[in-house]
Amino acid sequence: MEDLRLLHYYTVDLAHTLSLPGAIGRTWADGVPRLAFGGDHEYLVHALLAIAAAHKASRDRSDMQSRERGQLHYGQSLALLQKLDLKSGELHASAALAAVMLLTWYEVLSPMSCVNGSL
Repeated sequence: MEDLRLLHYYTVDLAHTLSLPGAIGRTWADGVPRLAFGGDHEYLVHALLAIAAAHKASRDRSDMQSRERGQLHYGQSLALLQKLDLKSGELHASAALAAVMLLTWYEVLSPMSCVNGSL
């Protein structure tokens, strides 16, 4: 259930803040989740959940559950990305780029999670 809550949080509260309004903003709210769930892009699903958890935790520093879920999804996304063959098609490249961007935002929101060796 927690992952469903994080996905809801991403789509309702977070995605529209990741970019400018308009078509580019809709990409993060509609296109990226569609890409994540529309193919073999589990790494992108984990990146979406990681950034949602990190954003929730940044708004409420006592939210340890979100912080822990974010670290879990961040690690899973990175592990899957490391195994990815980007030569296998443009769709993987687009999904991988979106995942890397989300994971970069995760690192901005959770700098200590990546520095302290907890992953």
